[in-house]
Amino acid sequence: MSPDKVLRGERGWYFLTNDANAAIDQHIGARYLSAADLESMMHLWFARKAIFSYLRIPFAVLFAPDKESVYAEFLPVAIREKLATHRPVHRVCEALSRFEIPHLYPLDLFSELKVLGDLYYRGDTHWASFAASKSLEHALSIADSNYTLPSLPEVSIIPEKKSHESRSGDLGSKIGLTILETYVSAKLSANHAIRTVSNSYENRGHIEIFENRQSEFGTVLILGDSFAHGFLPYAAELFSRLIFVHSAVLDYRLLTEIKPDFVLFEQVERFLIKVPNDQSGIDLSKSAKGNFLVDISLMDIYNELPSRLLNKSNSISINLLSNDIYEFCKLVNFYPAEPENRWTGGESSEIIFDNLPNCESVTCIIDIQPFVDPSWKVARSLEIRASGDSVYSKFVSQREVVSFDVRIRDRQLRLCFDHAGSMSPAQLGMSGDKRSLGMNIRGVTLRFSR
Repeated sequence: MSPDKVLRGERGWYFLTNDANAAIDQHIGARYLSAADLESMMHLWFARKAIFSYLRIPFAVLFAPDKESVYAEFLPVAIREKLATHRPVHRVCEALSRFEIPHLYPLDLFSELKVLGDLYYRGDTHWASFAASKSLEHALSIADSNYTLPSLPEVSIIPEKKSHESRSGDLGSKIGLTILETYVSAKLSANHAIRTVSNSYENRGHIEIFENRQSEFGTVLILGDSFAHGFLPYAAELFSRLIFVHSAVLDYRLLTEIKPDFVLFEQVERFLIKVPNDQSGIDLSKSAKGNFLVDISLMDIYNELPSRLLNKSNSISINLLSNDIYEFCKLVNFYPAEPENRWTGGESSEIIFDNLPNCESVTCIIDIQPFVDPSWKVARSLEIRASGDSVYSKFVSQREVVSFDVRIRDRQLRLCFDHAGSMSPAQLGMSGDKRSLGMNIRGVTLRFSR
C-alpha cells in the first residue's frame, strides 16, 4: 500500500483511497455493481445454496463494514457531502434476502457499540477484535434456519478498552506514522484453542487450523479475507476444529473432504465489487506446503452432487413451497402442501420462470400426484403446456414422474397445468378444507442444454 492510498480524515482518522476496489468511489456512488455483475453474484449464491442444501450443511455470510461506513463522520468534508445512501453492499444484501440466504451486514449493530469506544483502528483499515467477535456472534445466530446449530459453548465476549497503544497499521505504516490507538478489544472468557497449522502465505491461500478439545461442536470452515483474523480466536473457542482459508473462492471439494458442521463466508464490504468464481478453484494442498489435505485423495465433486449443478444453473431443483432456490420463479394459483410441495388450484395453474440462463432447450422433470379420493377408481385429466405448446396430456390416477423437452423462448418458460373437475376435501367429506385442489406438484427439475 503506497502513500497515495492513504486519505487523511478528521480527528486523527485515516482511510483507504485509490485502491483497486475504488472504496471511496463506492461510498460516493461513482463506482457501483452493474446489473451483469449482480446477476453473476446471484448465480454464485444460487449454486452455493443449492449445494449446501444438498449436503445439509448450515452456513452464513458476514459482510464486514468498511471503516468508511462505520466512521463516515470523520471522512473529509468534501467526501461526506457526496456520500451515497445505496452502495454495492446494499444491492447484494437485497438480492441475498430474495434468495433467503442468511447474511449479516452489522452496520446498525456497530452504531450501538460505538459508545464503548473505537471499533476500528484509526491508522488501519481493519476492525478491532471486539467488533469482529460480536459480528461473528450475531452471524451465528442468523445461520440457515433450515438446519439448527447445536448449542455452542458459552464464551463471553468482554469489551476491554486499550488506551494509548502504539500502532502504525496498514495505513499509518505507509506514511511513516505511528498512532497512539484507543480501541475496544475482545477479552474472552475461555482460552482453550491451540493453533496447529499456519502456512507462510500472507493473503490469498493462507490457511490456519485450530484445535480445541474443550468443545464438542465439530468443524467450522471459514472462508474470508484479512478481516476474519479479528474473530478467529473467538471462533476457535466455539468449535472443536477451525479451518480458515483466506479466499473468496469456495473449493467444493472441501465440503466432501472436511465435512464441516458449519461454513462461514466473510468478506469486507469494498471487495463485493468483484464477483468470485468458484469454478476457478484454489490448490489448497499446494498453498499449505504439505500441512493440509495432502494425505487425502480428493474426490470428483461431480460424483457427489446433482448432475452439473455447479455449472451456472445447468440443473435446477425447485422447492415450490418456499420458492427460495431460484430467484426467477413465479407461481400462479397454487396452494401450499406439506412438507415441500404445492397443490395446483381450480382448473388451471402456472409456473413462470423468467430470465433463465441462455440456452436452446430445457428438459423438465416433474414429480406429480393427482388429488383423488383413495376409494376412487377413476383418473384425473391433466394437460401440461410449456410456453403455449402441449407437451403432456393424460388421465392420471396415481403419482408419476413426467419428463419432456421444450425450447426456451426469450429466456422464459411458462408451465401451465390444466385439469378439469377439481374438488375440495370438504366436498368429499375428508376435512373442512374448502380449497379446490388439482395436482400435487412434488418437485420440478430443469436441466438446460446449451
